Amino acid sequence: RQQSRVLKQDPLHCLLALVSNPAAACLPPEVVSAVLSEASGLVKDSDMIVAAGALNVVRATMSAFPSAAETVVRDNVAPATLALAGSSLLQGTGETAVAAFFLDLLACDYPRLGFAEISSGLLSLATNPSTARVAVGNIARCLGGVVLAADAAVAAAFRTELMTYFSKDTPHRLAALLTIGEIGHLSDLSAVAGLKEMLVSCFTDSVESISTGAAFALGRCAVGSMDAFLPVILAPSSGADKL
Repeated sequence: RQQSRVLKQDPLHCLLALVSNPAAACLPPEVVSAVLSEASGLVKDSDMIVAAGALNVVRATMSAFPSAAETVVRDNVAPATLALAGSSLLQGTGETAVAAFFLDLLACDYPRLGFAEISSGLLSLATNPSTARVAVGNIARCLGGVVLAADAAVAAAFRTELMTYFSKDTPHRLAALLTIGEIGHLSDLSAVAGLKEMLVSCFTDSVESISTGAAFALGRCAVGSMDAFLPVILAPSSGADKL
């Protein structure tokens, strides 16, 4: 609760060491709740280093005491982390900690805090017109991580949902492009029907963020599936060589 960063970091380091120690298994649930409540108050964009430290404590506590942590995570930590994900100031260790938190939250498999709730909350934030472009990129990275960690059937349904976003407004299309790029970077999206054609069509969009988002998505998808997407990237230059 002190203003000094050092005075906040040192207790966080101590708490992280405490909850990570096997001897901490004897901690009563009320102590676990108190630790999480205090840490959740530091999950904000006024100090990203402290926020990352607080999230590391939360993640360690969720891992060691999943049942005792559930209520505080649902009521305090998850909303605070979702708000932080939408901050245009999020970067570096803070961004890494936020993405890792959502992965750990998915792994905990809490009721009403599963993939559907996590992805819905992140998408709602990403498609909000007031969310900054840089924040949409951060949210897309979080979404990409949880999609890749989800069951294959759930991930496929989510990709199908994203494809419907291309018929909606600019915030929805941008969120879809950036998220597809993050998913395609680490997985093969060549089997997604109409994806290549949709990405190419976005290159000529009158909205600059959509055309640049399409370039990002296509390039990232080419990393995950070169045979399918790299020819699409090389096609214009091949045509120019023939002129």
